[in-house]
Amino acid sequence: MARRLSIAGLAGAGVVSGLATWTAVNRAVVHRLARRPDPVDAADLLLPEDLVEHTLAMSDGWVIRVVERGPKDGPPVLLLHGITLGAAVWPYQLTELPEAGLRVVAVDMRGHGHSGGVATDDDKEPAQATMTLDRMAADVEEIMEMLDLDGVTIVGHSMGGMVTLRLLAGSPKLASGTGRVGALVLAGTTANATSRRGLPGLTDLVAVARPLVSSASGLAARLPGPTLPANDLAYMLARVTFGDRSSHRQVAFTGHLTSEVPVRISAELILEIVRFNSEDVLSSIDLPTTVVVGDHDVMTPLSQSEYLARHIAGARLVVLPGCGHMLMLERPEELNRTIAARCGRDI
Repeated sequence: MARRLSIAGLAGAGVVSGLATWTAVNRAVVHRLARRPDPVDAADLLLPEDLVEHTLAMSDGWVIRVVERGPKDGPPVLLLHGITLGAAVWPYQLTELPEAGLRVVAVDMRGHGHSGGVATDDDKEPAQATMTLDRMAADVEEIMEMLDLDGVTIVGHSMGGMVTLRLLAGSPKLASGTGRVGALVLAGTTANATSRRGLPGLTDLVAVARPLVSSASGLAARLPGPTLPANDLAYMLARVTFGDRSSHRQVAFTGHLTSEVPVRISAELILEIVRFNSEDVLSSIDLPTTVVVGDHDVMTPLSQSEYLARHIAGARLVVLPGCGHMLMLERPEELNRTIAARCGRDI
């Protein structure tokens, strides 16, 4: 027994020592990155002060916050962010695209940013969100109706692109270009997150681990608190999503956004993303489409964007060298030109 306890003690000590070493290295890396010259000013990551804000009640009682900027009669652009981000992740787009005459609308997807539940009366807790990609797609359709967005170019980043594909899968009219959607920009996204076109071995791993992922997500969905604490861990995980020209301020900003999303929201959505497959809708899309991806994107690799571009008729593929997953921050000029061009404008 004593020997078993000794082995257990040594193992525990090894784990603690390993964690301590990892933490120390992690902190040292973060501090080193923070000391590097940064071309990005903190003010660049602030949203414009003249945004128009909308608080929109969805059909299930959930409240979605939307911000917009630009002329009301300009070609509309709808920005849909990725998991654990928010409308705040589009400062460059909300600043520059309206100057080209575009009406730019950014959504805090349900569970993110300032979007939240509503109580049915004063004695009840706010309603819990139905946290699925299909429900998010329904939100987008309702938002387009409420704001009278017609001929809109949807810019879907990562999960936002998946929601866009779910929206089109549920509405042949929208997919055919005879509804409110006029064009697509699919940025750093996929039609099937766990396909063999993604990270090596991920499909096999998911097949084996799916029950565990489901159980873990179910458990995490009942936990209070944020997805990640606002510390060096959030920074380091955010850094993985950037390419080789990362800005310390942009990485820290992304980590901060992630730290503000409740863990129950991200847990439910991770399970949704693992289950996601909208490959069947691609051949039915009859909309002008641009697919944009960074060749250093480890979250939705280049091969997944290439698949989208091959299977959506007439789609154009734009590859940004050296760019990671956060292309709206890393390479705003190229992304903004791509969006504007899809709307028939030059910037």
